This record gives sequence, C-alpha cells and structure tokens, in this order.
Amino acid sequence: MSWWSGRVLTIEAIEQAELQQARDWTVSETRFGGQLLTWWLTAASASSVAAATVAFQEMSMRDLGPEVLGPYLTLTIVLSHMVLGALGGLLIGAVLAFVRHLGLSAWVERRGEQTRLAMGFILGFLPFIAVVTIVVTRGLEVRALSTQLALLPGILMLTGLCVALLMLRLRPSVITQLAIVGSPSFLLALLMPLAPAHVSGASAVLENGLFTRMAVVSARGLYDSDADGYPSHLCEHACDCNDESAFIHPGAVEVMDNGVDEDCDGEDLTAIDLKRFERFRGLVEAPTPSEVPPAEVSPPSWKKRYNVLLIVMDTVRADHLGCHGYARDTSPRLDAFAAGSVHFTQARSQGSMTREAMPALLTGKYFAEVSRVEQKWPHILPDNVMLAEMFKDAGYQTWAMSSFGYFVPYFGYGQGFDEYDDKISKEGRVHWLRTSHRVTDGTLEAIDRLEENPDEPWLAMAHYADPHSGYMYHKESPRFGPYIYDLYDQEIFYTDLHIGRLFDGLEARGLMDDTIVVITADHGEGLKKKEDHGHLYHGQTLYDELIHVPMIVHAPFASPQRVDRPVALIDILPTLLEVTGVQTDVQMRGFSLIPYLQGDESFERPPVFSQKAQPKWKELVSVVDWPWKAIWKVRTNHFELYRLDQDPREGADLASTRPERMRAMASQLRMWRANLEPPAEFRYGD
Repeated sequence: MSWWSGRVLTIEAIEQAELQQARDWTVSETRFGGQLLTWWLTAASASSVAAATVAFQEMSMRDLGPEVLGPYLTLTIVLSHMVLGALGGLLIGAVLAFVRHLGLSAWVERRGEQTRLAMGFILGFLPFIAVVTIVVTRGLEVRALSTQLALLPGILMLTGLCVALLMLRLRPSVITQLAIVGSPSFLLALLMPLAPAHVSGASAVLENGLFTRMAVVSARGLYDSDADGYPSHLCEHACDCNDESAFIHPGAVEVMDNGVDEDCDGEDLTAIDLKRFERFRGLVEAPTPSEVPPAEVSPPSWKKRYNVLLIVMDTVRADHLGCHGYARDTSPRLDAFAAGSVHFTQARSQGSMTREAMPALLTGKYFAEVSRVEQKWPHILPDNVMLAEMFKDAGYQTWAMSSFGYFVPYFGYGQGFDEYDDKISKEGRVHWLRTSHRVTDGTLEAIDRLEENPDEPWLAMAHYADPHSGYMYHKESPRFGPYIYDLYDQEIFYTDLHIGRLFDGLEARGLMDDTIVVITADHGEGLKKKEDHGHLYHGQTLYDELIHVPMIVHAPFASPQRVDRPVALIDILPTLLEVTGVQTDVQMRGFSLIPYLQGDESFERPPVFSQKAQPKWKELVSVVDWPWKAIWKVRTNHFELYRLDQDPREGADLASTRPERMRAMASQLRMWRANLEPPAEFRYGD
C-alpha cells in the first residue's frame, strides 16, 4: 500500500466520521424535537384543564354557579378559560425552545422529564401571572381581594403541574392531546354565533367576576361594533339599542330635547322632566349662602362668626357606633356627644372611598363636578373654591391636620389653609401607625395658637385615620375578639377615646359656647363578606355599609335632637356658611341644614344622591328617597331597589316586585346624572 492510498483511506475515514456525526446529530435533533412536541402538548393540555379548574373554582367563590349564569354562559366561560390555558402552553413551549437555543439542552437532558416539564410550566406561566397581577392591581384594590381569590394563580399552577405529571405517566397519544388542546377553541367558535341577545347572569359576572369577567368581556367584544362597551348580545340588562353609534348606549348621558334617546330607556329627556327634577338639583334653584339679607333686616340671632371645628373620621360606618344602636360599647364619648347635640341618623356620603367623598365634602359639589387631574389618586385643581378658602376670605384663621397619605396638600387639599400639618402622612405605612392621640394633641396645640388672636375666629379640621385598615390592637380598648371586625371596633374605640379628649380640651378652654363642632366620616367599611354584599374594605359598592356615615352637629343655639331624615355630606359646607354668615358666590349642590338645627320638622331635604365614579367601567349611582333607596349599576344597566326602614341591610331587592317605584327611582337617577355640571378643568394624569 502506497502512501497515497493511505492518504485516501484517511480522507474516507474522516468523511465517514463526519457523516456518522451528522446522522447522530439529526437523530438527536429529531429526538429533542419530538420531546419538545410532547412537552408542548402535555403542557398545553394540562394548562387547559387547569384553567377550566380555576374557572369553576372562581365561579364557586363568587357565587356564579350554573344556576346563576345558565348553561350557555357557564360553558362559554369554561371554554374561554381552556383556550387561554392552551395559549399558556404555547408560552411553555417557547420557553423550552429558548432554553435549547441558549445551549442549555445538555443541562436539560440530564434532568428527568418531570423536572424539565415542571421548570417549563412554571417559567411559562410567569408572564401570565405578571399580566394578571397588573390587571388586578390597576383595576382593584389588592387588599380588597379575598384570600381564596388571591390563591387562584397558585391553584392554576399546581393543578396544571399535577395534570401534566399524570399525563406523562399515562402517555396519551398525540391525537388525544391535540383533541384536548384544540377542541375548546373549536367548540367556542361554534358557540359564539349562537350567542343570545339577553343572557341571564351576564351582569353578575361583570359585577363580581375577575378572570370570569375577562372571558365575558372578550366574548361581548365580538358583538360591540361601535366599541362603546355595550354589545348587542350577551348583555342581559345593558343591550345597546344602536350598535352603530358610540354615543348611544344604556350608559350614555341623556341630552335634553334633542329627539334622541341616548341612554336607550325608550324616551328622550325633556324640559318638562327637568322642571320636575328641579327640587333635587341643589345648584342654581336652591338658595345659596351668597344671598345677602337687606340692610334693614337684622340677621337672625343664631347667625354668628362662630369658631368651626370639623372632625372627619376615616372609614367609620354608622352602624358600628353605640348612638346608632350598635351592641358593643365602641363609642362612649361620641354617644354622649350625640345625645347633647343634633344627631343626623341617616347621613349619606357622596362616595364610598376618600378620593370621592372628601372633594364633595370640601367643595359642596359631587366628585364628578370637581376640577381634577383624573388618576387613581386624583389631584384636586386650584380652580376649585374649597371650604378653607371661603372661610379665609371671610377673615377666619384656618388650620388642618391629617393622618392619611392622600388627604394632604400635595393632592390639592391644602387650598385655603394657613397651616396644614401633614407630618404623620410622611412617616410611611400610616395605616399601621397609632395616630389618634397625636391628632388630638396637635389639634389642641393649634387651637391654643389660634386663640392667641381672639379678634379673628378660626376654622380647624382634624382628620382621624386609625379606623382605616390595617386594623391594630390597642391596649386602651376592650378585646372584642380576634377577627377583622373585632379589630375594627377596637380602632373605633381608640379613636373615640381621643376625640373625647378633644371634647374635654374644648370644655376646659371654655370654647364650646363659641364653636360649631361637626363630626362625620368620609365613608364606611365592609367587614363580613356574607353580610356586606360580598365585599371587604371599601370603594366597591354604594350599599349602606359603605356610605351610611355618622353626622353629629353641636351648635350653641341648637337643642339636642335626633333627625331621622336623609342628609348628605355635601350639606355640611352650605350649613357652616349659613350659620357663620360667611358669604360666597360659589354654587353648591348641598343644602343648608339650618331648618333641622332649629327644630323645623316641616323641612324635608330632597333625595340624597351618591356616586362611585372610579373606575369608569364600575360606575355606580344611588339615591335615597326615604324610605326607598335605589342603586344603578351603570355599566350593566342594572337597578336595585330597597326599602330601608324595613330592610336596613339591603338584603331584599324589590326591583322586580315594585316596578312602578323602581321606574320612578330610575328616572331620578338618570336625570341626576344627566344634570351633573362638567368640571371647569379636567385632564387625565399618569
């Protein structure tokens, strides 16, 4: 054999080695590709089944069973979840492919199949969980979620992983797995064209669902040609009467006498309707504090430049105070104060959270009419004329103290105050601080400074935030129990204790005969889900556990009495203006309560309206026209009716059994909303 033949054999050997290597690589690649397909199908199938499990779990938690939703909507929701779950499997496959692309396939190969799948499943669902987290935190208060509902993502991952491991052990065929993955999409595609116009349960899902709500909103979007949020199908009470115009739908604001039924209620708003509604408006038609009596007429004896102390308790519902009949001794000092003052037992806030209630209290207008930068925590703009500005212009000294992070000058609440003490709010995690004793101490110190100038009366506002969650034990309070409603009662007791110290300080300084004292709260609190319409904390609804608040007025000229007629938070400002003689040309929605303070039993305040304006897709409006109360859920065009004197917990909806009364109340709500004045300035924030 020559050296040349050896050379040829060497080249042939190299070529054969390279060919064998290519074959091995191809086999390896094919094997990995097959494994990747198996992992993808297994993960997609498992996540689809897991998503269906989560759908049933949430429907059970939110009382949205088939008996409420009906068969069509139940099937649509479950199939939608399964489709989304299968898409989650695509993410898992993408993660595994990305791992191999990074050259980590050898590391993956050394692990067992179950470990690889678990890693892919967990990593694949991270983007999904991130999206869900963003949706939840942007649309809901995280603390308002139940513990069970917060566990749904975990249930999703755990169920999916268990199903995936079971499938790996059973090793179903590729055809079987493809059927599991693809059949929900196929069935959903068949169901959608068959969607009924009016479907029972759609409103319940939109109002109470989370992931189920996303599924229904997506399905409804297929039947919403004008993209106004109101479809022609799957809509129950809120079907769009004109799906070609985004300005005509059940949630639209009616324009008077234009011949168009904007809100789909079957008729156009007329000037006659508006005339009938005039007594409710409280803006132009109602007497305002700016009316100056003729010079020859002496002012009434009760009108005087009194000092004014406004005490606002955060998150105190009326029915947890002894003076409102609560069995526990949570408020001995407030109870005694109410017994010696004018106690308004049916006061309603104009919103169920601070950011809607406090602007109404301090401007005398509804939140929707206040100039603001619209965002989760709105900035109140300077063109609003607020309580302290009116009193400051009249020669009053003005001072305020807040213990809450939002109710501070940064958000526009310092307008008109000579001094605004917000040091507590800057300490961080203010809801977990004990602050009532500091608010009382700070208020008494400020009053001493204000009294150094006796020729100028003063306006002081003290804000007590301890009853706001989180709830804390207080050694000064009785131990009512371990549950959140027990701790909430302790917070009220602690706040009551230090408000009592404030009363003692005023008495010791001899100021009660020269001071108007008003005590109220911005909103209430949900404490027991089963009793409080399925919600904890506040901001979600307009039921009375959230908007029925205490209101107690001490006026030196007023005899102690209980007023059991509805009044409103926005009535406080016009009442203070009239009793002190402070004049302003600012128009307000509230009504002066002077007739009640004078014991005039013939006076009847017009119906009281409240509104939840944020977020827009959860807009609610309510009216109390004693003894009736109606709630309008604008997005779903659903009305509820309650008789408060017989059903104070609003447990029996009478909308279907009292249709004539419901129509009358619904008309009031629609006209009130149509007559809201747009704010002078409004812009969206970040």
